[in-house]
Amino acid sequence: MSLRKLSGPSIILALAGLMLALSAPFANGRANRLDATFARLRQTEKKLGRNVILSGGARSLFAMARNWDRTKNMLVRAAEANLVAQATSALLGGAVSGPLDFSITRMGGFTQNESSTAWCGKNVVIGFNDTGSLYPSFFAGLTGGGGLVLLGYSTSNNKGATFTDRGYPTAPTESFPALLGFDQVFTCASPQNFYFSSLYNDATNTAVSVSTSTDGGVDFGPPLVVIAREQRGPFF
Repeated sequence: MSLRKLSGPSIILALAGLMLALSAPFANGRANRLDATFARLRQTEKKLGRNVILSGGARSLFAMARNWDRTKNMLVRAAEANLVAQATSALLGGAVSGPLDFSITRMGGFTQNESSTAWCGKNVVIGFNDTGSLYPSFFAGLTGGGGLVLLGYSTSNNKGATFTDRGYPTAPTESFPALLGFDQVFTCASPQNFYFSSLYNDATNTAVSVSTSTDGGVDFGPPLVVIAREQRGPFF
């Protein structure tokens, strides 16, 4: 059958199927890079034992490591569906929305906790752990590169009367397994200059990073590592 004899929907479905076939190994490859990181976290948890007092962020990260084998397959499926939806939407001029697959939130969830607040002038920024940022940052990394984020933040420019959800801050520029999240602390030096520190993890180090905003907390630049230790050393 020639291409001229195919209907519009048939062509779109064929191209979407091709995108799915091409995206599957790509999504799997990026997820596989996280295996070593979460394996190290599981080993570290065993070494620390049950009597160690950990922060809420550390406990959440260890829980993610324990559940990674179960989460990974759902993450890959969601990434594949997301790429196909983007391709289909582009072919139709943006007329199609991406599918909502809430099954992946059983592991990632929408958990938001451990908040930190900074207030200067009329501008307020509230940051928090946000497991819901894991999958959007994973999807963004498929095409634009960069690591994972497990943080969210909201801003107000009227002294807290109303807030705007800003999603997640800029991801690490390093690719997987770079991960930004947990134990964040927000502060400000002026109504324009806001900062936050957070735990940061990459292929070799566990670290503390600082991210900077110069527009009142609306946008934050990529995290800058300020202190790091090899993962075989101190952790959290």
